[in-house]
Amino acid sequence: MWKKLPEANKLKYKTLISNFASLSEAFSQKSESVEETEGKYIVAPIVNSKFQETVFQKSFNATSEDIANTSYDASIKLDTGEKYLVGIKAFGIDAKDQKIAQFKSASSDWVNIIGKIRENAESCSCKEEINKINEPLYRALALKIAELRNKRLNSSKAQIKGFQGDESEIQAVYHVLMTTKKNELPKIFVGEIPYEPVDIDNIVIEGTTGKVENFKFNDGKHIYVSYTHLRAHESELHLVCR
Repeated sequence: MWKKLPEANKLKYKTLISNFASLSEAFSQKSESVEETEGKYIVAPIVNSKFQETVFQKSFNATSEDIANTSYDASIKLDTGEKYLVGIKAFGIDAKDQKIAQFKSASSDWVNIIGKIRENAESCSCKEEINKINEPLYRALALKIAELRNKRLNSSKAQIKGFQGDESEIQAVYHVLMTTKKNELPKIFVGEIPYEPVDIDNIVIEGTTGKVENFKFNDGKHIYVSYTHLRAHESELHLVCR
């Protein structure tokens, strides 16, 4: 999508994002480090997510779709007639994964599975044993997560305002801005990730990430991480960005 957007509009977007990021030093808390004392400290660029959404919509004449927790932030129709649903994100270039969904009400339905996963892990001596004994449970949970995720995407498509959401030619992407780390030459990179439903028929369990209730799985297209916060009774689905 990004390569197909008008250059004049991209320049406007770049200018507005850069102007905001130029204020990063003012927003950043002062460091007591030697580097800052000697004038060598470089603040990482800051991109405010809500500002980014607004600027994207204004720069490219996109329609805001971020209403009532829909899955998409904007919709855009190009001069060529191509239609895109867009998720808008910003994160550090070294970020491992990003949250793409949160399930509050659904988590209570998964308590029994999580409980069994933790119970099984108590008798295991290593990560490999945990993954082996819990693979069927991780798979059952991954299927529930994927089904709910896909259901939300379909529901959001039915609610979009920019154009009809059931048209087969509609594409979906994540538009992402990735910022460099502190003490590096400040830069903001533009990236794009396909915004696709989880391919339920091709789910492969990769195993726990550390805490036994958290695990990775992939569908042949993307790698996902499921995080469960038991005390808050909620789960999060993250997308691995690299």
